[in-house]
Amino acid sequence: MSSLIFWNCRGVKKKETTLYLKEVVRDNSVFFVGLAETKVSTINKTDVNRIVGNSWDFFHQPAVGTAGGIMIMWDSNLASFTVIEHTSQVVFGVLTTPNKGIWHVAMVYGHKDFQVRRDLWNCLDKVMRTVVPTIVGGDFNCLLSAEDKRGGKRFKMTKGTEEMKSFMVNQDLHDLGIVGPKYTWCNNKHGISRIWERLDRCLLNSPALELVPSAYVKHLPRIASDHCPVAFRLDDSMHSQPKTFRFEDTWRSYPATKRIVAKAWNKHDYGDDSEILNIKIKRTLKSLFFWNRNKCKSLNQLKDELHNDILNLQSLEDEAGGLSPDDLDTLCRKVREYNVTLVRLSTWWNQCAKAKWNDDCDTNSRFYHTYATARKNGKVIRQIKDENNITVNDLDRIEYVFLKFFEDKWKPRSCNIQN
Repeated sequence: MSSLIFWNCRGVKKKETTLYLKEVVRDNSVFFVGLAETKVSTINKTDVNRIVGNSWDFFHQPAVGTAGGIMIMWDSNLASFTVIEHTSQVVFGVLTTPNKGIWHVAMVYGHKDFQVRRDLWNCLDKVMRTVVPTIVGGDFNCLLSAEDKRGGKRFKMTKGTEEMKSFMVNQDLHDLGIVGPKYTWCNNKHGISRIWERLDRCLLNSPALELVPSAYVKHLPRIASDHCPVAFRLDDSMHSQPKTFRFEDTWRSYPATKRIVAKAWNKHDYGDDSEILNIKIKRTLKSLFFWNRNKCKSLNQLKDELHNDILNLQSLEDEAGGLSPDDLDTLCRKVREYNVTLVRLSTWWNQCAKAKWNDDCDTNSRFYHTYATARKNGKVIRQIKDENNITVNDLDRIEYVFLKFFEDKWKPRSCNIQN
């Protein structure tokens, strides 16, 4: 649990949206997603299962026809969200997390007309409390300065800009520094017609900044929409642990695994019987693990390379010179290749997941990936009750509770046996 995502996806049911959102959720350890412009009037749990996985709950503010729509999704295993207010421009509620406590979170989709957008500021002024840690993120459809725009008509200070700045001051909201491309939206045109703007933001009040001082905002690449996802990254105190190799049931369905097991197992080893058995099991599991990883290694490498290339090219766009026509064509081509690669990876996971998991909509979800990567997240213990039935969540204290329990359990005892 480390990130919240705010994204104008321009259609939640698009295949490109679903595939890219899965990548974003997995790569950034996302537990809360806010989507704008869903462009659907209804959505159900089956749709959500397909988009992010079975463990996610949701709230949907319907679109009017095919325009607008706001959707909130959260991993119910890691957090809960209660809606307090919702309109066509904002969904505001209480986000509760085990480690970070209670937050107020608003997912914004501001209207382009500043007079209509005024209703957004009035709504938030009524429900927000400056003493509660608060995050306001989304597509504000408003520029705050000339630095927020490149190309097109020259920036002018408007009434809408003044009203948004006034709202931020009144509610003690701060615009954090960003990592990644400077602009969050592009009209995707060529030449002098190309325009970049920073329409999407993530704002925090002072209590939120005090609670997570090392948090930051990251602009992710624009892939499946003309807007980039905005990630709010929390600091994570959990330390990484050594990986454990475990047998995966999917390996049995491949004939090649029999040869891999035979080759690894039949090697000659030295030691007593128990030592030889442990060596053979460890070597065999490691061989199977690396065989499985290499199966989709090339696709994962290609995906990562394309992701980095897209991010670099979109960052270069922010500079004064922009991209040359050739570089712009390269950017468009790499975005297309990235989407194709996501489809291929999804197909690979589908094949591994087998028919049952496909039918149950677990394919490529957080649940499936946790299983397919040796359940590495399942071994994280965030809190435990000690011998006095007191809940502790400090890592050192958790370790002490376990050590104390097993020391008491296995300590020498004196026994008297008669007859």
